[in-house]
Amino acid sequence: MHNLTGTLLLLLLIQIPGLSQEMQEIILDIDRSSMPEGIAIHPNTGEIYVGSIRLNKITRSDPDGQNTIDIIESGVGGFTFTTGMMIGQNYLFACGKLNRGVRPIVLQISLDNHEIVNTFQIPEGDSAFFNDLTLDQDLNAYFTDSNTGKLYRLDYASGEISFFMEDENLTGPNGITISPDQTKLYVNSNKDGIRVIDIAARKIINPPHEDSKNKGVDGLSVHDGWLYAVYNYGGKSLEKHGLVRFRLSANGSDLGPEDALVINHPRQAIPTTVDIHDGYAYYIANSQFANFNWGDNTVKDPGILTDTYVLKVKIEP
Repeated sequence: MHNLTGTLLLLLLIQIPGLSQEMQEIILDIDRSSMPEGIAIHPNTGEIYVGSIRLNKITRSDPDGQNTIDIIESGVGGFTFTTGMMIGQNYLFACGKLNRGVRPIVLQISLDNHEIVNTFQIPEGDSAFFNDLTLDQDLNAYFTDSNTGKLYRLDYASGEISFFMEDENLTGPNGITISPDQTKLYVNSNKDGIRVIDIAARKIINPPHEDSKNKGVDGLSVHDGWLYAVYNYGGKSLEKHGLVRFRLSANGSDLGPEDALVINHPRQAIPTTVDIHDGYAYYIANSQFANFNWGDNTVKDPGILTDTYVLKVKIEP
């Protein structure tokens, strides 16, 4: 917990290219060793949901980052290693692993009472790493498998997860989001940048995107004709980390050049995912993954752990 002084929001006025906007640094009242990855903002209350990779749980905080509670406690039902999450129709969908193994598990959690409504898994014996997900209007979900380069799809009506597509030009996919008209997916490929996928045809329809190549694009989110992306360069080039956006063409099939919003902010230490709420972009600024032993789930140097920050950036006048 933090004292009153420490819980105050740090309100900064910054210049964003082409805009004059405000930004808030929100200190999350969570364990400093959480190693957070996924974030989702409640569409009605503005509450902040965050998943902890190291502690195997999901927390909910007030809009100012305080009064945090565990909505999914550590390891419940074997759900561990929490990654991407998204809210749809008053439910939180969250990716994770079954007992930190090779079999992905996805929870559907009620935002009303935080009870688990459904648990989705790929067939027994199969393995994958669901890094991120996106939902369509019918709660069908699409997942990136960063290990194999494949995409998977959850058919919500049947509860079955199945292979959706793969392409040699889709390498190490991570961030994923869906177009407002539900016809396209935007998926990052480490090799060729953000790719646009026609859902019906199950194929990539845009050329390699030069501006986002090799940037370590993690979270993606579409809002009002822009595609928002978090750069983390795979933990390298810290001075280049941050939040950017790309103007989408009228049909959503092409991306314009990079428009940098927040780059090299002092709170950033491997930022991860982004969500849009009420005219603001929210993203986890400092996952602190560089201080994490992935193999044995330990912190390398507890003495240099810091508070966890969410940067809240105004994107609308």
